[in-house]
Amino acid sequence: MAAMGQSSDSSSTSNFSNYGLPLTPDLIEWTTAETVKATARHEGLPAGIIALRVWPRRPTNITQAYSGVKWIRGDFWWPYQAGNFVTPAFPGYISGHSTFSRAAAEVLTALTGSEFFPGGKATQTFSANTFLRTELGPTESIALEWATYYDAADQAGISRIWGGIHASCDDLPGRIAGAECGLKAWAKALVYFGPQPEESAPVRTSLERRNDQLVFTVEASAGSYFHLQRSLTIKGPFTNLSPNSVTGSGPTLSLTQPLDGDAGYFRVVRSLNP
Repeated sequence: MAAMGQSSDSSSTSNFSNYGLPLTPDLIEWTTAETVKATARHEGLPAGIIALRVWPRRPTNITQAYSGVKWIRGDFWWPYQAGNFVTPAFPGYISGHSTFSRAAAEVLTALTGSEFFPGGKATQTFSANTFLRTELGPTESIALEWATYYDAADQAGISRIWGGIHASCDDLPGRIAGAECGLKAWAKALVYFGPQPEESAPVRTSLERRNDQLVFTVEASAGSYFHLQRSLTIKGPFTNLSPNSVTGSGPTLSLTQPLDGDAGYFRVVRSLNP
């Protein structure tokens, strides 16, 4: 985009492009013969290009020096990463930091029963000049604090924007996808590890929609009873739907439930009793 020109002033026919960067004072500017002179703001850069006031890539000795911020050529921009990191970093992909972190927040909230960290707050300190892997830093110790798992997850996603690795359009959809994945992961875990009704246990179930019905299919071991259950929340409680139980005779058994438009979570449990 920097190589295309600027997208703010359409009256400038020499450097305007709809696909260029918007000019922003003290951040994104167009260099001129005056601004590139010695001691001027864009000193050392060629005239007639987009200049960015940003991190200018990592220093040669990353353990003893830091790069700071300076004016550079726009087409030399690089995300806050190692020199072999591609740019654009993830063109059109959702952020993994946003997705995985939100999924973890959903699971931890469901597991603990609260969105808050134990004690109501979590703190992590990053010691001065020992934490950064791209250059020497931070210049002073920094303590980050989060009240909820979601706060920490959001900050993980935002960090990729600040580093120039992702854009906002990669962060927010990642959070949405992560929330869905986390809830589904928790639901799957409950099938195997969740609290079970007496002498019964959930079984692996396949689901399909046939016209106006949901069809749940399980492996039907002979001598067992199968119950289709429903709950308004993923944590339960689950209650039996009619009929109360179906006897299995193998090799598979299907239980049906009319689509009634109400939200809910379903599972099939196997029991030794009707």
